[in-house]
Amino acid sequence: MILTIRGVYLDGSTWGAGVDQNMAQPLNLWARNDVTVRLRVINPQGVPVAVNKWSAVVLTVRPPTAGAAATLTLAGAADPQNGGWAFTIADTQTPDTRVAPGLYVYDVYAVATDGGARDTLVPLSAFRLQASVGGA
Repeated sequence: MILTIRGVYLDGSTWGAGVDQNMAQPLNLWARNDVTVRLRVINPQGVPVAVNKWSAVVLTVRPPTAGAAATLTLAGAADPQNGGWAFTIADTQTPDTRVAPGLYVYDVYAVATDGGARDTLVPLSAFRLQASVGGA
C-alpha cells in the first residue's frame, strides 16, 4: 500500500490562495501490512521544496500521552522521482507485540544539510493502526 502525505516547510512566505493551512495529516494503517508513506513537501505558496534541502527526514510514532517515548522511528529515503521522501513501514514493524493496534500520534521533521537545524514538516497528527483482517 502507498499513502501520500503533505508536509509544509515554513520558509517565511505567506499562504497562497487554495493552499490548506491545516498542516496535520492523519494516517490510518492496517497492522501487519507493508506500507510506503510518501511525503511531498511544499512551502506555504504551494511550491514543491527540493529534497536536497535536508540531510535527513524522520517520522516518529508515539502514544498520545505527554512525554511518551517514540514507539517507531523511521528514516526517510530521498525519493526525487516522486518529489519527496519515502518511509517504509514493514509488516514486521507493526506486530501486536511491538505496536498494538490503536491510536497514536506521529510527526515528521527534517534535519538541514547546513548544520543540523530541525524543521517540522508534519506536526503531531493522528496515527491510527487498525487490527489486520483475521488478526487480533
